[in-house]
Amino acid sequence: YAVCRQGVHAVRKYFDDLKVVAGSNQRIVPVTVIGKSQAGKTSIVRSIQQNKRVLTARGATKGKLDEATKVFQVSEAKIDETSKILFVDHGGQAVYHFAYQLTSRTKCVPLLVVDIEDFDRIATQHGVKAACEELCMEWLSHLYISCPQLGPPVVVLTHRDKVTDDCFNQRKQELVEGTEKLRRHIIDAEMAAAPSGPVFSMTSFADSSKPLIVESNILDFSKESSQADIETLKQLLTAVGSSLKTVIPGSWYRLLLDMMEKEDQNYILLSEIDSKYPDDPNHVTLQYLHDIRRTMWFREIEKLSKFVFHRAEVLTSLIETLYSHIQEDAWGKRLEGFIPFQNDGRMIEKGKYQDMVKNFRSSGVMEAALLRNLLKEESSLPAEIAIELLKAFHLIHECGEPTTPACKQRYIIPYFATRIIAAPEVHANLIPLKVDLNLHGLPLPSYVFTLITAAYLDKNSNPYCLSQVGTNGTTIVHSNGVVSYLIHDVTKRQVTLLSLTPVKEIGEAWTRQMSSLKQLVSELKAVWKAVRYERVFFCSHCLLQDNVNPDTTVDPEWFQDSAQNTFNGHENFMCISEFGKPDCKKAPRPLMFPCKQLNNFNDMYDVISASVSM
Repeated sequence: YAVCRQGVHAVRKYFDDLKVVAGSNQRIVPVTVIGKSQAGKTSIVRSIQQNKRVLTARGATKGKLDEATKVFQVSEAKIDETSKILFVDHGGQAVYHFAYQLTSRTKCVPLLVVDIEDFDRIATQHGVKAACEELCMEWLSHLYISCPQLGPPVVVLTHRDKVTDDCFNQRKQELVEGTEKLRRHIIDAEMAAAPSGPVFSMTSFADSSKPLIVESNILDFSKESSQADIETLKQLLTAVGSSLKTVIPGSWYRLLLDMMEKEDQNYILLSEIDSKYPDDPNHVTLQYLHDIRRTMWFREIEKLSKFVFHRAEVLTSLIETLYSHIQEDAWGKRLEGFIPFQNDGRMIEKGKYQDMVKNFRSSGVMEAALLRNLLKEESSLPAEIAIELLKAFHLIHECGEPTTPACKQRYIIPYFATRIIAAPEVHANLIPLKVDLNLHGLPLPSYVFTLITAAYLDKNSNPYCLSQVGTNGTTIVHSNGVVSYLIHDVTKRQVTLLSLTPVKEIGEAWTRQMSSLKQLVSELKAVWKAVRYERVFFCSHCLLQDNVNPDTTVDPEWFQDSAQNTFNGHENFMCISEFGKPDCKKAPRPLMFPCKQLNNFNDMYDVISASVSM
């Protein structure tokens, strides 16, 4: 797929290059490792790599060694001379959940690692269903949503030595049956609501003709597990992934190896690759390596397009600078080891540093001086490149006027905002335009709402706007007097777009809001495919009158995801211009065809005229 999506020229090059040095072609079995923190994922991967039982050192505080996976890790394990297992091992804490979108691939073997002692604890305290949800379904749904075409998972039950044989056998059966029950409940609910909905694109997950987790794909591990147990797991992964083996042409793999050998470089210039591989002017190989997540190359982002990031640890260390499961401890160590530094010719002392940290941790807004100091001390990338990468992942949003020096910019990081954005009262001199996006289907994790908050700011905020961010969304005050809100509720699974606009800015405000709604749906599709949408448009007259139950229109015909020209929902109307001549204007559909209390737009126009100064 990663070749085919580039077009016929890429397919031809792929088959031509397979023939060049057939003996050097490589077969890769991709495996994605998922599961809760401390389940034993990294230990499993290292045991397969070293062909002996390896236990991972854990300890996040007080100077102890902590080998826990941060964000994600990419590594290989040898099967034979021409075959390898490619592991993508994900960090198990919630703060790293967004990383699935950075590493998702069209084909891989899901390897779910479950701590059976933890399962027993949760099942005892909260019931088997809660244990299956927390340790199985949450992780599987994340991965199947990112990669809908995956096959059934391989499951490793760790800490086998921590429970009795009877307990282990009982909990193992409950895990399989409970997870299957949850899956079938999801399928039945989706079938009743949307028989062709996005959940059914998740091939194995939605196939109710057979169980998702099968007995033959389950292995158990303990700290005493032998080399034979490790070999059994390796063989199982190879067998399950036999149909997924991706054959990479030898010359393509050579490019990857060439890049991997540059361990002392944090990135490679595109010009360097072009000079060594001039026979690939369309960069088919490089784009392929990017699509299978062996490298990252941001071809469409001008400021990043000339760099190829070939080492995953460079990116993960960058992300970990801001997103870490040991935030409290990290800030404490930074303050303990603080050394004054200069920013724009001004010395930043510890008191100022503490104030910037306190402000960030309460508002989600980080001063450039603080961000650049963190990147300098803890990231191996230049600040300018690092900031562009974080923006590309929608993890931060840059705010500030164009004339503001880079060293004085501010960066909104929604994940860490603590204030609550309150829904505003409707003012008589501002017209409310409101749309709710109700999200059905599989529940969305909180990080999805964080990503769409940053994406909304990227699209709607500009250097002349005043932006604020909260744990539940953001608000933007535009220079033309329009105030825009994005407010989300994780519990209700709802996102609200609201604009308060002066009458003369209605057309522009409505266009921006509809464009934002379309982009919002697109962003959600990209990061959480298994969601159904219901768009509810509110009557502005009802909102102006503060009606308790305002009239609404659900998914009107004029708003369609595929529509190119009609989704804005504009209608022409005639009014008298300031020069006394008829003038053709455009108004939003909800104003043209308002609630049952009004007959037509002229009545609404009279209401608006009576409420505000034109």
